[in-house]
Amino acid sequence: MKKRINITRWIMGILFILAGFADLGNTEERLSGFFMLLFGMSLLPVVTEQLKRFHLGKKLNRFITIAVPVLLISISAYAAPQEENQSAETAWESVKADQADEKKTSLPTPTVTEIATPEPTPEAEQMSLHFIDVGQADSIFIDTPSADMLIDAGENEDGAAVVSYLQQQGVTRLDYVIGSHPHEDHIGGMDDVIHNFEIGMVILPGKTHTSQTYMDVLQAIQDKGLGITQAVTGNTYALGTAEFTILSPNADADYGDELNNWSVGIRLINGENRFVFTGDAEARTEKDILNTGIDLKADVFKAGHHGSETSSSEALLDAVNPDCAVISCGKGNQYGHPDLSVLKLFQAHGIQIFRTDEQGTVIAKSDGTDITWSTAPSTSMNPGTKPAEAAAAETPSQSDVQHVVESTPVAAPEPTEQPQQTQGEMVWISETGSKYHSIPDCGRMNPDNAYQMSKADAEAQGYGRCKKCW
Repeated sequence: MKKRINITRWIMGILFILAGFADLGNTEERLSGFFMLLFGMSLLPVVTEQLKRFHLGKKLNRFITIAVPVLLISISAYAAPQEENQSAETAWESVKADQADEKKTSLPTPTVTEIATPEPTPEAEQMSLHFIDVGQADSIFIDTPSADMLIDAGENEDGAAVVSYLQQQGVTRLDYVIGSHPHEDHIGGMDDVIHNFEIGMVILPGKTHTSQTYMDVLQAIQDKGLGITQAVTGNTYALGTAEFTILSPNADADYGDELNNWSVGIRLINGENRFVFTGDAEARTEKDILNTGIDLKADVFKAGHHGSETSSSEALLDAVNPDCAVISCGKGNQYGHPDLSVLKLFQAHGIQIFRTDEQGTVIAKSDGTDITWSTAPSTSMNPGTKPAEAAAAETPSQSDVQHVVESTPVAAPEPTEQPQQTQGEMVWISETGSKYHSIPDCGRMNPDNAYQMSKADAEAQGYGRCKKCW
């Protein structure tokens, strides 16, 4: 038993001696290592054997053998944190001394060091928005130094005029062509545009149509090897340094055959300038646009549906809150656009109005901060007048007619030869057009040069039906 104890004391003693030597090499733990070394030496049996030479009493000898090692290990354990505290205090005193020295020493001249900064957001480019006068139709050309876009292209008969206008602006490529919806007064000339320019992307709503006009557009797209990008609300596209976001139509809505409500609406941003276009969208689609949650605030609003009372609701105007509105419509059009109620609503909101029926092509220029116009705003507040209303205004009242009848002697009518009536339904033909019409002043027809023939004769001579007035 005694032999085992001695072996254990030897092992423990040697381990603590080695640990003590290791700590002596560390400046911060030197004191702890010294006591660790003494503790290890006190455990060695050879040391306890030497104590017997002093002839100490058994009790004192046992006390020294047990108490001295315990005391040494306690001191070494206590010394370590003390040294750490002294080191921390010494470091803190050193920091304070350095700070004091810095206050006494004059500050050196700072050196300029180049620091990499993130690339700045591209500045807004000069942008021109051309609201082309295509009569009772829509066509908007958006021009920037690095990219161009066309929204709609007027009627079929406007195709050549739109192509010519774009060529005069130096256009060779259109990065985006948007057909707002399948009505002829918006996509009629689009096939001509696609055939005459390099096209990047064609954006159409997800509503097809069976009209020949729509088929002509699809054929032109196929002829050029292009695809169709369906308008999806929320999708954003870059137009040079500007960008535009799709506002409508709602992908989850089914507007049936109400083609106006399928209109592609966009919000265009150039620097701090904002523009909103809604095609011919009516109340239902305008409500869906409001429900998208997209910020609609804009400086310029393209009036919906040519200024019709079916569009440009007060709720939408409150959300857009524009400074200016542009109405694209034809002079003396058969629909009475723009409606007086819309003009009054714009006026009540303090919105300046530009009209293609009165001012021709209107151009807005944006530099990202300010918007300037090619002409002063319209101040006439004259609503459109339907032909029937105009005729009624020119027709004398019944009382006037009665007064004339009563005051004028009635002469017996002389027999006259009645002209031979052409059998069948009668239609109107313009002097240079290729379609027959139900009225003599459809679109930009000159009623003074229009003439009538039977529908059967018109079709036999190759005239096609006007999709606008039939």
